[in-house]
Amino acid sequence: MKKGLKFFFTHFFVTVFFIIAALAYFHPVLQGKVIFQNDIAQYTGMAKEQNDFRKRTETEPY
Repeated sequence: MKKGLKFFFTHFFVTVFFIIAALAYFHPVLQGKVIFQNDIAQYTGMAKEQNDFRKRTETEPY
């Protein structure tokens, strides 16, 4: 019985440790903060420029 109890507490504390570590690491994400993604912002600008070019000239930009 003692071996089973030791096994349980060992796994319980390790699991709790990993949960606390994950919550500490991802704390900014849990607050709703996001990382600014420069490639997404650049894509949005390039797509708008292409759409404006298509409207203005009625040709496909290459």
